[in-house]
Amino acid sequence: MSEATNEAVIERFYHELWNRWNLTVADEIVSEDVRFRGSLGSTLEGRESFKGYVETVRAAFPDWHNRIDEMISCEDRVVTRMTWSGTHRGRLQDVEPTGELVEYVGAAIFRLEGGRIEEGWVVGDTQKNPQCGSGRGAGRAGEVANPLATLDHVVPQQKPRAEQPRASHLPTHTSCVAFGSIAGDALGVRRGFFNTLTPSRHFGE
Repeated sequence: MSEATNEAVIERFYHELWNRWNLTVADEIVSEDVRFRGSLGSTLEGRESFKGYVETVRAAFPDWHNRIDEMISCEDRVVTRMTWSGTHRGRLQDVEPTGELVEYVGAAIFRLEGGRIEEGWVVGDTQKNPQCGSGRGAGRAGEVANPLATLDHVVPQQKPRAEQPRASHLPTHTSCVAFGSIAGDALGVRRGFFNTLTPSRHFGE
């Protein structure tokens, strides 16, 4: 698949699947054995588990919006710089709906094969949300609990399958300088950060 085709898949992933809550799109563009690490800190494997994760987010933030601020592709990889936002209108673990708007930024790295997302690694700066407080409970008078502070385990962390886990195909040293640069800049870290990590650390192995 061309880089332009891969970018179109990621645009559908965010604009159709997430922003319109159209889960049928997942059957078309998400691999059955997808491995995914979401911006809310959860790691999962399998298309059906991924759909469950989307429904969990939808229940807590029905107006959840994913904005692609920048996109760069490199062979079978696509990286995006993102802004996420939504109103906390549903119960989230032990946090009752606050009615507060939350917004945070982050980045996502995808590996695609045959027009489908095989792996996704997403990270969001959920602890620095200016719209809410910084912890589980309210602190100062009038401060609202930050629901994002509780999202690390919104979906139970799955145990590895019995069979030998698949190795990630993300190279330790990418040939696309821009790829590593935008990913590092989006996360607020130094350029070349991703080149210091092994492939397994990218996708939570």
